Amino acid sequence: MIRRLTLVLALILALAVAGGSSALGAGALDVAPGDIDFGRVALGDTKTKADSLTNNSGADVDIVSIAVTGGGFDKAGDDCPGTLSGGAGCTVSVSYSPTSTGGDTGTLTIDEGAAGTDTFTLSGTGVAHRFLFTNPPASADFADTAVGDTSGSKQISVTNNTDYPDNPNVHLGGSNPGDINESDNCGSSVSSECTATVSFQPNSHGAKSTNPLIDDASYSFTGTAVQPVDVTPL
Repeated sequence: MIRRLTLVLALILALAVAGGSSALGAGALDVAPGDIDFGRVALGDTKTKADSLTNNSGADVDIVSIAVTGGGFDKAGDDCPGTLSGGAGCTVSVSYSPTSTGGDTGTLTIDEGAAGTDTFTLSGTGVAHRFLFTNPPASADFADTAVGDTSGSKQISVTNNTDYPDNPNVHLGGSNPGDINESDNCGSSVSSECTATVSFQPNSHGAKSTNPLIDDASYSFTGTAVQPVDVTPL
């Protein structure tokens, strides 16, 4: 009796190691990766990830329903038949569209009829901005600069605030965008960070302010344009 119990426990352990997160669940399907973490997603964006379902049970398995619950989460689609034959597989896609900042949790439930039910955790975090300005210069104010001249440059980092690459689309706004030069090495797919370089090149005298923009985040640079000094030889 003890030997038989030992063999049964060994078989269960072997199936758990081979089958992944669903092997010891109530269902008969192997589901990978199972739990889905969407990471940091910006408000207004939608990200989709998938679970793969495989029938390694050796018998047909009914798929009665596939449901997604939880704020921000939705089932994006699936190609699973009503009955999944032995050795066959299908895919379930889940989307995440955060509606507020902070963490969200949900559940993916796969009802396999007589074979049982598998339940997996969905998680994600909503953030306000795709990108943020970081590592600002010691001073955002340019030294007085003569009309027609160009100041020294200042740099600021553009940091991805999500867990997926995107285009920060750095551009100028504010009151006097025509008085500031901006260049950057960001490109269309930034996964970590890039650098924006600005300089002051006033077209008329007076106080100026300009805001480099990314999404709806901004950083203000200021400067004062003075009249050039004419030097007349004696």
